[in-house]
Amino acid sequence: MKSKVCLIIVLGAALWAASAAGLGGVASADPLPLPSNAPIVFNPGGTPFDPTLSADLVEPVGGHSGTNTFDTLTPPTYEEVDLAHAVGSLLSGVPGQAVDIADGTAGGVEPRPGLRVGWTAKFLLNLPGPDLVIAEAGSWAGAEYYLIVVKPSGAEPTNFYYEPPEAFEGIEDKGTVGELDPEDTGHFLNAFDLSAMGIAEGATIEYLEIYKVLAVDTFADGLGYVGCGEDVPLVPEALDSNAPGPIAEGRYDADIVYVFATDTDRLVDAASEVEVTIESCMPSLVTPAATVESTPEATGTPKP
Repeated sequence: MKSKVCLIIVLGAALWAASAAGLGGVASADPLPLPSNAPIVFNPGGTPFDPTLSADLVEPVGGHSGTNTFDTLTPPTYEEVDLAHAVGSLLSGVPGQAVDIADGTAGGVEPRPGLRVGWTAKFLLNLPGPDLVIAEAGSWAGAEYYLIVVKPSGAEPTNFYYEPPEAFEGIEDKGTVGELDPEDTGHFLNAFDLSAMGIAEGATIEYLEIYKVLAVDTFADGLGYVGCGEDVPLVPEALDSNAPGPIAEGRYDADIVYVFATDTDRLVDAASEVEVTIESCMPSLVTPAATVESTPEATGTPKP
């Protein structure tokens, strides 16, 4: 089995930290100087994934043109990642590219373009814990928004589903050395547990789809399945500098870079016979994102 990457918390002085009610506390260590341009990682949940298990199939859905791809950097911590499997690259043939999920359309309004993503001759198996990780390109505190749909074997696709990212994998420390600030580029990582979407453990997924969020989308608790329960608008993400205010128009055009399986055990050759019942509204096991606060005392060690 290929070794699993488990990202490490690395925080600089003046780093934002999450409250214990949501993203969890941030571990601190004796302050050590960070070298100039060293990537910084904000990952209080220890989001795991294997960068060699990137999805290698993509096709446009929802009227997406299959274009609007662009060059982007990949964190140096993604050891042995295949740059040709970046989602934009699977469309353009140019290694290391992201794709605009909104396809250049105006933020928060129709249409709702998307992309279907999967693994060649493989199904994604739902096991305990996070099953897949989506990486979205951006700069610190500039997380953007998107929805996913999954297609279980032997069942109809789910409704549109949203949950916020919980980690930031830095590429380059461009701003104040040793601190996370808006100049720092990286990937926002979102680890999805299929069980939180109401998918039975042991069930397999044929593919997932990633879609643009609309401003009219509402949720039971500001996250989970669209149109379920109370008409609560999207809860701004803790890693969005505009939170808790309204979502900026420019945050509706998420730039998707990679989709990873979290480990080799989740990629299987045959579809499961576990029965899956899909309802338009299923309870989400995910809790709303916490408010991010400034904690100048939070420090950490350089990423090895």
